[in-house]
Amino acid sequence: MAGRIRTTLSSLAQNWSMTQKVYKLLPLEVGGIFLATFVLVFVPVYLWLNWLTALILALPMALLAATFWFSRRAMRAAYTQIDGQPGAYDDLDALVTFVATAPAKTFLAEIDTRIDRRDYEDWWIFVSLIMGDDSAGKNSYHYHDPLGGPWRFAPWDFNDSFGQTWQSARKGFDSPPDGYTWANQLFTRFLAEPSIGDPLHARYGTVLAGVYAIDDILALYDAMIAEVDASARRDEGRWGQQYIDYGGWNWRNDFLTYEEEVVYMRQWMQDRWAFVDSIY
Repeated sequence: MAGRIRTTLSSLAQNWSMTQKVYKLLPLEVGGIFLATFVLVFVPVYLWLNWLTALILALPMALLAATFWFSRRAMRAAYTQIDGQPGAYDDLDALVTFVATAPAKTFLAEIDTRIDRRDYEDWWIFVSLIMGDDSAGKNSYHYHDPLGGPWRFAPWDFNDSFGQTWQSARKGFDSPPDGYTWANQLFTRFLAEPSIGDPLHARYGTVLAGVYAIDDILALYDAMIAEVDASARRDEGRWGQQYIDYGGWNWRNDFLTYEEEVVYMRQWMQDRWAFVDSIY
């Protein structure tokens, strides 16, 4: 435990030092965010209740706000230091070029030396099941250790998924998983190679009966709805009309209430899972 704490503190110190090289006023920024948040929370709670409750609420809120601000600054600082450096994106360029241009024989021989294929196969299964168009086509996390090893994948961006577009308009459930080759050349290469595509199709069926079994997914969904139900109803009461009036999608005529949305998404998952299960 002590070793883990030391490692975390050391990493935090390194990130702080790196970030302050780019943002010279970082201590003032983080301190100001902390102080402003603390005051904004403490004063009204103190006046309404008491100083102890105000302190208990204000401290973690101030720490959260300051940490969030620091994390955003650290991310931008990291990109600033990398961007423009010769060779900064060579490994990514090499992977993209390989996927786009390698002959079939070369692709099959080398793909497992370049990526953790299980990660990327899971990506296709996941996004094609939930119809996660943005994640499949443009927004996802990929990590490559500078010291070597294969590329790894982590999912991101679910605006366009689970029965709605990125503008939250409704969409159907019957898009074939193999059709997701439109979004991603790596998926195209996987499915076009029988020694990869055939076992991958078979594993899709196994996954639907296992980790993505619809009864388990619906139970998880119901538990999540129960957890956020009260706050979701408050949000709808406070922001429901503003959501409908927002210029990014006020042209829509398919808005649902919170309760209707809960039912819609649950039914969408059942329909989608049944459709995909009928294929695999």
